[in-house]
Amino acid sequence: MTEFIILATLISVIVVALLVWSSVKQQGVRRNNDARAHCYRVHEQTLLELAADHEAGLIDEPTYREARYEAENRLVADIRNIDERPVMNPAYRWIIPVAFTLPLAAAGLYLLVGNLAGSDPAANFVRTGNVGQFVNAVEQLEEKVRQNPDDLRSQLMLARSYRAMGRYEESVIAFGRAWPLIKDDATEISIFAGVLAIYRGSFEGKPDELIEQALALNANDHDALTLAGGSAFQKGHYAEALRHWKKLQALLDKGSEEQQWVAEQIEEAQWRLDNPGQERSPQRDPHEGMSADMEPQAPMGHASML
Repeated sequence: MTEFIILATLISVIVVALLVWSSVKQQGVRRNNDARAHCYRVHEQTLLELAADHEAGLIDEPTYREARYEAENRLVADIRNIDERPVMNPAYRWIIPVAFTLPLAAAGLYLLVGNLAGSDPAANFVRTGNVGQFVNAVEQLEEKVRQNPDDLRSQLMLARSYRAMGRYEESVIAFGRAWPLIKDDATEISIFAGVLAIYRGSFEGKPDELIEQALALNANDHDALTLAGGSAFQKGHYAEALRHWKKLQALLDKGSEEQQWVAEQIEEAQWRLDNPGQERSPQRDPHEGMSADMEPQAPMGHASML
């Protein structure tokens, strides 16, 4: 009887330790994933703004290409900074020795986390930064989809992976095939809209329709509001952009870096609304000073596309 009580107590301690450790770690994972999603949204909005300026003749071809290159380098640097942040708050690290007291518990946790993280190549890539592993995983996922094109979840993971690789045309196709899975998810629809807008170089048409659909599903979706504001801004509808971005700003944590970023977009839109036909000199980069630690929200995607 005594041995049974000791064994039961030991098992209870292990289970509680693992549950607490997993909960704390998942909070850090969600924080980092949100920060990565925001970086992608900012990057994609930057590309859209550059494309709009280039099409309008505000910047020439060499400047446009150089700006895109700098934006891509900034995205890589921001993602790397996020990946270097500790997932767990140091104040909770006392949990680790308890959770790993028994090799069996450690192995079980490793398999659980490893399987979940490894199921999505894009998520695994931003976590590890291993390009070769990412490419191999995408190739395996492509083969899996070829063998079973009706596997909608794999189609969605492939869409996200193509997006992370900058293969926007293929990402659009994969998102389209995964449509039955995402058609009721405002965030995923917003990410789809953002990818499609990047591929086309404009929000006109289907991207705007998708954004409207996302807002109809959830009027407070951060990704959809970000994109709606970006679309209006690109068209020169600054009052409409302000309406969407101010609503988004009210939904964000006060004083957060993401709210500060949105405030910069609001300030830029307000200036353009108050000074029609004028250009700032020197023109301010709306994304200057953006930190990789920003938490979301917003697809350009929230997002999530994206």
